[in-house]
Amino acid sequence: MIANHVSTFDEIDPLFKESNAHRNAPEGQPPAHILKASTIPIISVTTTLSAGEYNYAGGATNDVTKHKQLFIDPIRSGPKVIVLDPELSLTTPERVWLSTGLRAVDHCVETICSSNHKPEGTAYSLDGIKLLIPALLQTKNDPKDRDARLRAQLGGAQSMKAHLLEGVRVGKYTSTYEWEFQSHRA
Repeated sequence: MIANHVSTFDEIDPLFKESNAHRNAPEGQPPAHILKASTIPIISVTTTLSAGEYNYAGGATNDVTKHKQLFIDPIRSGPKVIVLDPELSLTTPERVWLSTGLRAVDHCVETICSSNHKPEGTAYSLDGIKLLIPALLQTKNDPKDRDARLRAQLGGAQSMKAHLLEGVRVGKYTSTYEWEFQSHRA
């Protein structure tokens, strides 16, 4: 927002539309407009397990429409630092912690079952499942178990490796590395 001189809520929607045009432009053909890349490095502090911090897309929910909107930096840089600290996740509501943990398990299953699965990606995903499921059960029984929370965070990181490092497709893709995000209610 800073790089594109956006400072009010009214200016956010056009910024997301610019981002969508950038994201949906044919490969090798940038859109006619100029969307400026972020000028400030992003640091992501993980307090859930769905592993969104490992994508270069950033999201926000419009307070008025309640629709989730995604922004993609034109250089697809994403966070420069991702902090995994179980202590910082202790205030995450149990339902959010566990449901996002299941989303990370889903990422693992998707990459194992993908139409372009790869042995290396499957290994990452199996490691993720082996970390996630016991850790989720342990944090369900003892929400303050920091070791289990860290294992769950590490499992969440593993859940994205097949996609990010091996190019395994998950969900709807327009190309191997490009999400086809659709707006939906948050």
